[in-house]
Amino acid sequence: MIFRQLRPVGERVPLPACREWLAARCPASAEQLTALAEAAGSGTDRTYLWFDSGTAALAVALRAAADSRCVSRPEVIVPAFACPDIVAAAVYAGIQPVLADFSCESTQLDPVDVAAAMSSRTVAVVAVRLLGLPGNNAAIRAAIGRDCALIEDAAHVLPHAAQDRQADALVVSFGRGKPVSLRRGGALIVPRDSRLHAHCRQPRLGIGGKINAALHVLQSALYNYAVSPAVYWWLTRGLRISVDAIAYRPLRQARAFPEYLVGALHRALLRPQLTADPLARIYERMLQDVAGPWRDLASPHSSAMAHSSEMVPADIPYSTLWRYPLLLPSAEQRDQLFDRLWLAGLGPSRLYRRTLSDIPETATRVRQRAHPNATSLADRLLTLPLHSDVAVDDIESIRRCLSEFAAEIVPNASGSDLTPLCT
Repeated sequence: MIFRQLRPVGERVPLPACREWLAARCPASAEQLTALAEAAGSGTDRTYLWFDSGTAALAVALRAAADSRCVSRPEVIVPAFACPDIVAAAVYAGIQPVLADFSCESTQLDPVDVAAAMSSRTVAVVAVRLLGLPGNNAAIRAAIGRDCALIEDAAHVLPHAAQDRQADALVVSFGRGKPVSLRRGGALIVPRDSRLHAHCRQPRLGIGGKINAALHVLQSALYNYAVSPAVYWWLTRGLRISVDAIAYRPLRQARAFPEYLVGALHRALLRPQLTADPLARIYERMLQDVAGPWRDLASPHSSAMAHSSEMVPADIPYSTLWRYPLLLPSAEQRDQLFDRLWLAGLGPSRLYRRTLSDIPETATRVRQRAHPNATSLADRLLTLPLHSDVAVDDIESIRRCLSEFAAEIVPNASGSDLTPLCT
């Protein structure tokens, strides 16, 4: 037995240099942080607001949307299949989340269902770039009009790829496992011609202190050690610790981005993305060679891409991809393939696994609506890892697992011949 288990997602956290957290004597300036973002290619015609989490950044954007409309009991439309932190941000902002469904066999919100979910109290729609795949903001904007704010949650996307001009605000996250991973931090990017611009507020950027900086360095160092394949095996397989568990966490306060992380953010933003793009292209070629009962949602030639309302160059899905997504015909087959890959130590993931209406902590906080496509996606989605610990031997093992699974489940099947499972 090889004591090695790949984590599903995420690179290691770049640690602050000793001089950065030992000094900790002056607050980081918003101008300094914005210069970093602009250097990473996010543009100069936007205002950047900096927070200690992406959830806080989203909460401030939602509050600004409510303030710009001045309606009683404001509502926000959110995807039915999404991170519970979206609900935490809405609750903190004092806004009722309303669930909307996805389009058929897609990771994009259904514009028709979004329009049906709207009411006179709707102040915003949150569109998530799920897994870094392209969005359909143009279609959503056409469905909701200009009076309602469109906020793009780009937590799964590199900041330089958050360039959508349809959105009134964009939220990026630097949390654990994100494309730019610091274990904390986030940013709210607001175009200067956005209707939300005048209502967004930057909290006072704080020093953070030497103790907090030292704790962050220690926690990040332990995290980097824990996600190494050998240690990750002992934690998840030996000790049965759920390292990557996703749960509802209430937002207590929208704090500012800590000063001691500025240097680490600089290194993380400018760190070349040399792993995800070539790995994703290898996966695509592999999936073309191995006939199986899955849909390749990342390929520019997939049905999900073909139905997108956005103009998607062939290289965009790979340059922004966070995990490589496959859609299986059923929950049973998804779980069978997951078990096979997991026992082989190959880092598969089922992402959130449940819709927001099926998570006990969020079910009581959202306004539920029918969302059969989102439920189907939650039941059938499986992802492959796109990080620097995926080795050549791992790729060959993934190919072997996929081939064996396809031969056992659906001999001579072709993923391109699948009938969409939509209602």
